[in-house]
Amino acid sequence: VTGCAGGSNGFISISATGGAGGYSYSINGGASFSSNPNFSNLTAGTYEVWTMDNLGCLQPYAGNPVIITEPAAMVYSDVTVTEPGCFDSNDGTIEITATGGTGNLMYSIDGGATYQASSLFTGLDAGTYNLVLMDENGCEVAYANNPVVLDQPNEIVISNVVSTNETCTGGLGSIVITANGGAGNLRYSIDGGATYQTSNIFNNLSANTYIVRVKDASNCDQLYAG
Repeated sequence: VTGCAGGSNGFISISATGGAGGYSYSINGGASFSSNPNFSNLTAGTYEVWTMDNLGCLQPYAGNPVIITEPAAMVYSDVTVTEPGCFDSNDGTIEITATGGTGNLMYSIDGGATYQASSLFTGLDAGTYNLVLMDENGCEVAYANNPVVLDQPNEIVISNVVSTNETCTGGLGSIVITANGGAGNLRYSIDGGATYQTSNIFNNLSANTYIVRVKDASNCDQLYAG
């Protein structure tokens, strides 16, 4: 049996007695012979074993044909990707569905540097991942569509916040927030994210301290650094 599908590490060893001695051996039905009874680096297939002595007498193996088998090839049936929900978040996932190989499969998303028993990888950042399968014989198969790329939404950027102070004559202040990026329509908060509104303009504000945040349609939010 070869250790891996498509491998060439099969082996046939022939022992013979009788005849005139000085044996030579064939695994291709007598088309060619070797003085070495051990045949290595064989692929899966059907072999016809013969032995020949010094007098040229031939004897086929009673168990012909000798069949070298191989494990089922490891096949990726599905790769499911969930990209990070927000800029610079690490909630991405990759799940691999695969069959074949020998025994339980192991899974890698770093090109085979490390493996895990679970086919689900969580807590992933945006980035490039190279998927590899390994079975219990150490056979490895890379994903044909490598690399798998996890993208992330655009960052929410609060580029400007303009505030107008309350006046001594009783006029109330205002805050205007300018922001872009994120996913979908943005919403705006001046109470640290307790409440949001679709308008970026806040009027009729009394003198106070306000904490500006902006949230996108995916509920990713950004605190104003100023």
